[in-house]
Amino acid sequence: MRMALITKFTLVTSTVLALAMGLFAFFSIQALERISVAEAIKDVDNLSETILSTTYHQMLADNRTGVYQTIAEVGTQAAVRHIRLINKDGMIRYSTNQSEIGTQVDKSTEACNMCHGQEAVTPLVQASSMSRSRRFVDGGGEEVMGMARGIYNQLSCAAACHVHPRGARLLGVLDVTVSLAEMNSQIAAFRRNMALATLGLLAVLTLTLTFLTRRLVHRPVRQLLHHTRQLARGEMSGRIENVPRDELGELEEAFNDMTSSLRRVQGELRSLASSLEVKVEERTHQVQAIQGRLARSEKLASLGELVAGIAHEINNPLTGILVFSSLALENPRLHPALREDLETISRETQRCAGIVRRLLEFSREAKPEKKPESVNRILDKTLRFLENQAAFQNVRIVRHFGTNLPLIPVDVNQLKQVCMNILINAAQAMPGGGELTLSTGFDVVKRQVFASIRDTGCGIPEENLKRIFDPFFTSKEQDGTGLGLSVSFGIIENHGGTIEVDSVVGEGSTFTVVLPMESVEMESVEGGSVEGGSKLPARDWQMSGEAVGDGPNL
Repeated sequence: MRMALITKFTLVTSTVLALAMGLFAFFSIQALERISVAEAIKDVDNLSETILSTTYHQMLADNRTGVYQTIAEVGTQAAVRHIRLINKDGMIRYSTNQSEIGTQVDKSTEACNMCHGQEAVTPLVQASSMSRSRRFVDGGGEEVMGMARGIYNQLSCAAACHVHPRGARLLGVLDVTVSLAEMNSQIAAFRRNMALATLGLLAVLTLTLTFLTRRLVHRPVRQLLHHTRQLARGEMSGRIENVPRDELGELEEAFNDMTSSLRRVQGELRSLASSLEVKVEERTHQVQAIQGRLARSEKLASLGELVAGIAHEINNPLTGILVFSSLALENPRLHPALREDLETISRETQRCAGIVRRLLEFSREAKPEKKPESVNRILDKTLRFLENQAAFQNVRIVRHFGTNLPLIPVDVNQLKQVCMNILINAAQAMPGGGELTLSTGFDVVKRQVFASIRDTGCGIPEENLKRIFDPFFTSKEQDGTGLGLSVSFGIIENHGGTIEVDSVVGEGSTFTVVLPMESVEMESVEGGSVEGGSKLPARDWQMSGEAVGDGPNL
């Protein structure tokens, strides 16, 4: 038989509460009983002390009649059962119970166990109040408390009556017995009240827990179970209302969300089933487009082989241009205004020859020819060459170059090619103009130099971000061979660095080139020691370094 959750919870909770409260009541009663017994011992001991103090002077005067009369008057109190005076030989000299006067006390009784116990070799002369007390049931069946208090020989006593020798220590014992009926009555009343309070509190807590559990747990669970069964039958129109603001409420909200999602998915499946033919046709067009791109890649691969075949033919005219431009530069009759143009022609001809050679050696991973150089200078030289091109006419160039950057070992031509590829792509992504931000900096801890190029162009779709460095992949519809970023990636990888891309469609892209700093080059910095440089976090790349001036609005 299945037991309801609320029944299980109530039974377990009630059992735990009953045990806890029972233990509390038990220990409380035990503590009260110990305290009551201690108070009773204290009261009996005080009563014995009072009797001895009251009869002190009468004993000095050997006024036995007065002493016995005083003891008799004290013995008339309701709680006092009897008072006895016992001499050191164990004879009862006086007692409120007249029948036992003159009799000998049995040393094995409760009154004598304090000093004449079985383990005692010699009787004790003094004992504590706890040891002198005894709790027992008398002949009438009543529980009583007895207290034996020694009567000691004092100098004043010996000097006054000379009855006892000076060497005697213990003269006798005062034995007082009082009833514990009132204490037991109070303890019994406390026990009854504690039991009633425990039962009442247990009942109140059980009812309260049952009510709260039914309201806060049982009802939401039943409601959730009802809607779950509806969902299992395929009824997805239901929704749980009046959701509480607690964990069960969050569960019910999650169930409502799940129901809405299932309802939406069911609608999408029905729509997909009704338009399956259209979907198949769309997928067919996509496959055809992929096949077209594959064919284009194969054509480009063939073009690469063709370029390899005519490499010498391309290098020959480049060599001629380089030779004649060098001769023209050495001509003393050269007009000064043309010298800078011829130097540009010679320099870029050499770079073109290097690009052709690296394209041919791309698959063979040509080793870079490194020398110490500043990233800032490489970016500046690349910008001076590109800033007059038409693609940069409406682009605002902003420089945030870090100061005192360390010179790092790089192949300058290869790194210029990487920067040129990224800058051209950034300008082409902003056909209507925009802002191009260049940032540089370094991290001494990670021993890295970085250069960040950020544009405000169209951005790169997420599905293309993982493919932009693949050979022959391009997102340009007409221009581009798909080799620029692939070659750049290989160059940076050969330098031991990385290229990171962050792009948002419609907002722009950020390309960050990270290059390692070798320890042998750390002593050389641009304009000073690296220790005085701006040690910027390697990831703080958008605002790294100090602005060295904005570029012109081209």
